[in-house]
Amino acid sequence: MYYLIYHHISEITRKAASRFYFMRQLKKADIPSKDMQTFYSTCIRPTLEYTCLVLHNSLPKYLSDDLKQLQKRALKIIYPFQPYSEVLRASDLPRLSDHRKLLTRKLFVEVATNSSHKLHSLLQIRTAVNTI
Repeated sequence: MYYLIYHHISEITRKAASRFYFMRQLKKADIPSKDMQTFYSTCIRPTLEYTCLVLHNSLPKYLSDDLKQLQKRALKIIYPFQPYSEVLRASDLPRLSDHRKLLTRKLFVEVATNSSHKLHSLLQIRTAVNTI
């Protein structure tokens, strides 16, 4: 199982890293930081969060840290002289781990409360099995 997760994160890392080339090109072209942040939020961050709802609870810390390093790298390109924590606050971007947790909780609440959701019946079956 962990090999599959490792392989998946490696692919995500490869895809995101290849998109940093475009960020560096934007930086060289003196594109405003806000526009570069938009590029990051629309083209790179979704790659980092791909399948996060499925993997969040089984993601080992070292792989989560690899994803975090990619976000730090992107924000360092956009805001080169500011610390990571300040950039997160100023840019209004949540940490990747916090955002994964939020999305996972949101999905669980949706599945649990929406009886027409495709996964709702599975949650009920599992709950029924756990109470026996």
